Amino acid sequence: MGQAYSAWTAPAPNPEPALPWEAVPGGIRIKTQTWVVPPGDDRSRPSCFGESQARIQERSESERLCSSCLSLGRLTAKHWDAVNKFREITANHHHSVSALLESVRGGCHLCGLLLIAWEQNCSLSQESNGDWVGKAETNSVSLDSEIKLRFQRVQTKIQLTGVEVDEVQITILCGDMLPGMAGQLICTPIDSNLRALPATCHPSANDTNTGSSASFSRIKAWLDICTSSHPACSQADSQPPPLPTRVIAVGQKGSSTCYLVSGENKSGFYATLSHCWGNPANRPLTTTDQTLALRQQGIGDDELPKTFQDAVQVCREIGIEYLWIDSLCIIQEQKSQADWAKEAPSMGFVYGNSTLTICAAAAADSTKGCFKERLGLICWPCPIDLFGQRCYVSRYPTKNEESRGDPGDRDGMPWNSLAKRAWVLQEQVLSRRSVIFSEHRLIWRCPTLSTSEKYPLGIPHAPNITVDNHRIFHCIINGITLFMPKDPKVDIYTCWYRLVEDFTSRRLTYENDKLPAIAGIARRFAATANDSYHGGLWKRDLVLGLLWHSTMLTAGVTTKAARAPSWSWASVNCGVSFSHMLSAGSDAARIPLSPLLDILNVSDPQTHEDHPFGMTSKASLRLSGVLLSVVEDEDEESGLFFPVNGTRYADDIENFIPDVWDLDKPAQTPLFCLPVCVRHDPYYRGMRGNGELYKSSWENSLQTGMDEFKRFNTLFCLVLRAIEGEQDTYSRVGACVIGKHKTIEISRKCLGERRPLTII
Repeated sequence: MGQAYSAWTAPAPNPEPALPWEAVPGGIRIKTQTWVVPPGDDRSRPSCFGESQARIQERSESERLCSSCLSLGRLTAKHWDAVNKFREITANHHHSVSALLESVRGGCHLCGLLLIAWEQNCSLSQESNGDWVGKAETNSVSLDSEIKLRFQRVQTKIQLTGVEVDEVQITILCGDMLPGMAGQLICTPIDSNLRALPATCHPSANDTNTGSSASFSRIKAWLDICTSSHPACSQADSQPPPLPTRVIAVGQKGSSTCYLVSGENKSGFYATLSHCWGNPANRPLTTTDQTLALRQQGIGDDELPKTFQDAVQVCREIGIEYLWIDSLCIIQEQKSQADWAKEAPSMGFVYGNSTLTICAAAAADSTKGCFKERLGLICWPCPIDLFGQRCYVSRYPTKNEESRGDPGDRDGMPWNSLAKRAWVLQEQVLSRRSVIFSEHRLIWRCPTLSTSEKYPLGIPHAPNITVDNHRIFHCIINGITLFMPKDPKVDIYTCWYRLVEDFTSRRLTYENDKLPAIAGIARRFAATANDSYHGGLWKRDLVLGLLWHSTMLTAGVTTKAARAPSWSWASVNCGVSFSHMLSAGSDAARIPLSPLLDILNVSDPQTHEDHPFGMTSKASLRLSGVLLSVVEDEDEESGLFFPVNGTRYADDIENFIPDVWDLDKPAQTPLFCLPVCVRHDPYYRGMRGNGELYKSSWENSLQTGMDEFKRFNTLFCLVLRAIEGEQDTYSRVGACVIGKHKTIEISRKCLGERRPLTII
């Protein structure tokens, strides 16, 4: 940051008239408008602007800074040298919160970023007497003094991800604010950020829609960069891929009609649309046997629902000739479901060969559209002179951005209805690249870059790809070896289990679609892993795969179905978790395990030749292990105990989680505990240890009876119920942990004589 940059100055703007502010519950109202919204999450607008569009005054390129921000460029180079030597510098900014808000309203780019960053940690509100206060959780402080900006150089390592940073941070100071309430931004040298993006990508103050011309320029720029300079992304774009069975020919820019055409035996570049069908009352436009010929004759833009119109416009603007939309390209409402049965198994190839997937993430149904009103300017990094040197200032990354590289398209955010749908996971993982139209900004995802308009060329502090499971899984199933297998921390099965956790947390209209909805991913993974797939589990990693547990605690959502064997996560109608068996750092590392049983065979008769990954499984599992008798007792904390000479020990069995919460029903057959493995956990209180060291300690304990690292070695089991009338045959009813004081004793038993048994 100590290098010299060319000086840049801009004329001071004309002062804008003061605006009347009014305090209201949960925020601020500008009296001339109706904007009001409670502050809270990571918005693209400050809470005082509300959900409606704030009409920021338009300024020319050279006038986008107020006089207070321009004054920062007039500080001397000595100040900058002091920052580089790790000495803090504090500069005066606006004299009050009202003045800052007035500047934002007047169109100052940096003031807008400051305000958003501030409200990321602290909500601003005005008392009836005109005084400003900042509120964060239970803290409330006065903001009646001038605003200052603190500049400091920081060298640190981000927790869990281990990313090392050396950067200049800008912290907002005002009144009696506590450190955790202050907003933060990052200062970056100008030649390391946006220079690769053309000027047409840069927003203006009237860039008030995610479907603006600047937005299309950003998509085109991201796509061009991806296909021309990302080795991990561009290798599949040298030749046009085969087209799906049917595609929509969108026409050139300026066209008003598109056509449903056959793609059989043809090649071409096409986009796919990922969207929510929504309520049946707003069912999207479809193709049926009766309307097929009509769709082929032409579909006027005015006939398309808004989401489809917007997707067609994106294709025309960036020059993609064809578009695939499921409701139009797969024949619907057939009694025989013949077209669906033919197209469903190839869904993974449709998205995998697509040049770009367009995600209408903020649309609850096809009538809502991709494009949303927003404040484009103040979520974009701001060019500014600081201490006489040209820099870009951008917002400080949120915890999710910093620890997981998440640009904001996951975790079931309120606006993201797509993130809650199970079928969409295939679209997200299999797509080569995606542009996501969220509520407030565009988000870009490809194997090399995962970012948003907040950080056009990458999220600051973003961890390596092994923490972003969607991206690394895409690389795994597409044979992209840029990030693996050179990285020994990448375990492909760990990536699968994280994917299953994500998948089962999402909604399915029909629970029996549980296996079909992930079949496209499973098919591609099977080829990569050279492994066989059985009801959602993989033969080569069955020991860990068996140790899922339900995430629901009510009987109404944890019923079991016959679509999969009892030992499969696909048998329950709820979310499942493998988190106790996976890396606490959310990466793809493998935790060392020591099996306590042997997998003998999996019997899995094929039920559908054309769709082996998506049909009902009737698999049974044959293994050799040790069964320990257990008794149910609701009076015990865990609900289970070992009956040893008539004595009950409540702490022998811990964390028993039944698959179905119906333990109040009288037991018809006995229960057994089947030890599966010992986990040698390298994580303790947020610190990574040496799992192999703990494994060695456990192995030695089998001889000595003493385990030096006992707290790191945990024994996991399945809980089984005997099937009445069938010898040595059981069904799974849950999972549990054995108390650490019993680990050595039971491990010794399991390494002795084992017996064969079958789980169905």
